[in-house]
Amino acid sequence: MITSDLTIDLIPSISLIREETRGVIGYSRVQVPSVSDVLNIAYRTLKMRKKWQRLVTRQSATLQMLMTMDFTKGGSSRLKEIAESIEGAVTSGRELLAEANQLGAEIRFWWRSPLRQFAQQIEHFDSIAESLRLECEPEVTMLLARAASHIVAEPRSKSSPENTPGAR
Repeated sequence: MITSDLTIDLIPSISLIREETRGVIGYSRVQVPSVSDVLNIAYRTLKMRKKWQRLVTRQSATLQMLMTMDFTKGGSSRLKEIAESIEGAVTSGRELLAEANQLGAEIRFWWRSPLRQFAQQIEHFDSIAESLRLECEPEVTMLLARAASHIVAEPRSKSSPENTPGAR
């Protein structure tokens, strides 16, 4: 069932992590870091690993919720609303990944697992948003179904093995 209080609350979490990531990037760009800078980088890197893991856990819970929802009971406008919210989270997530990739491999090593999971989840969210958008536009869905039926109904192409000269 679609509830009217459903919100994709990842954007505030992504914004907080983005700010912390920018802080680590700032410290890591110092030409000759002092001992204080190195300790600050180490502390923030480990702190950020925990935040990345929490974000991945929250995203996982949101994905599970979206996959169990019954979208047939909501109207087209509600589906568009949910799709737009998810698309906003996807955009913010991709921007965050781009910023995190500015860091050196030494720092990203500590975030490797949550970053990989985060990227996979962002793609999953993007897929869900695209599906919801298609569901909101029946003409597009009908065109896709028609194209798929033509592909399935087409006879084998001339390049198939039994049509190739000398392949007997």
